[in-house]
Amino acid sequence: MNGNHKINVPKDITPLEFFTRFVPENFHRRVKDCDMTEYRPLNLTLQFRITDIPDGEFGVKVIEGTRIEAFHGKMPNPQITYEFPLGHFREAVEGKLPWVPLEMAYNPEALRKGLTSGQVREQMELIGGVKGQAVVSVKREDDRVVDVKMNFHGADEPAIVFNVTHKVVEGIEKNEYTVMEAFMAGKIKLAGPLEFAMHVMALIPEREEQE
Repeated sequence: MNGNHKINVPKDITPLEFFTRFVPENFHRRVKDCDMTEYRPLNLTLQFRITDIPDGEFGVKVIEGTRIEAFHGKMPNPQITYEFPLGHFREAVEGKLPWVPLEMAYNPEALRKGLTSGQVREQMELIGGVKGQAVVSVKREDDRVVDVKMNFHGADEPAIVFNVTHKVVEGIEKNEYTVMEAFMAGKIKLAGPLEFAMHVMALIPEREEQE
């Protein structure tokens, strides 16, 4: 993860400072250096919920792939809600835990790497049709387990759990293999309905072919 972070997050930054100041300031400062013209179909409403602190809800809105609005509080009818503990947030912003959605909120280069221009509209259509919730349960090298819950359009069902090791998550982020390749190879274990799991995995863009 450290090698993939192009932007250093200030040490000991609070969630409030991170979401309401750092995220929009850094995104807008750097977006002028990226050609985002083909990312205008990218409109997302995201709720980040830190489960073990008071008032731990933060909304982030991506507008036409070129602007970010972020605030403290509840986002009305978010397309995706992420839930995780404070320790997970801390490790993610310090680069100790791979978690691309968080970096994509403040780094337009990470956003472009995650979605090619040809995939943007398709991804928006896919997100619009996915309803339910998924938990990604990551087993760390010290045998600790870190869970992140993703809720799509406020629906509790269907529900699935992906069990994966930290090493496999790093491999996916480094483009060593795709999510689907990891699943088919048995590197990701699934609990829940397969059909819904396939819809969720389809939201993770596959790597671009190298020429």
